Amino acid sequence: MKNMSYAEHVAQTILGQLGSQRFVVMTGAKNLAYFDDNGECGLCFQLPSYFAKNNINIVRIKLTFADDYTVTFYSKQGSRIAQISEREGIYCDQLQWLFTRETGLYTRL
Repeated sequence: MKNMSYAEHVAQTILGQLGSQRFVVMTGAKNLAYFDDNGECGLCFQLPSYFAKNNINIVRIKLTFADDYTVTFYSKQGSRIAQISEREGIYCDQLQWLFTRETGLYTRL
């Protein structure tokens, strides 16, 4: 078994909470990457352009020190990146619901 960093482990856990590979297939998510912002780790990924509502094509999910998530939705058009919305205090069982509400994309059949 590969030794994962804490940030990688957190990102894998978030992906699992979203629906794992089914989520990737259903949404077209790509370029999945983990990050570490001074101990607050998470998952960031891109969606196909003009696929989600409000032209959302970047999603960033961060596990906070309070053991909940901050989810930020962005729209990148050319070199311009605009934050569409940010939701704090999200629990793991709310991730799929929030993603669908903000993007209009379903995470499962």
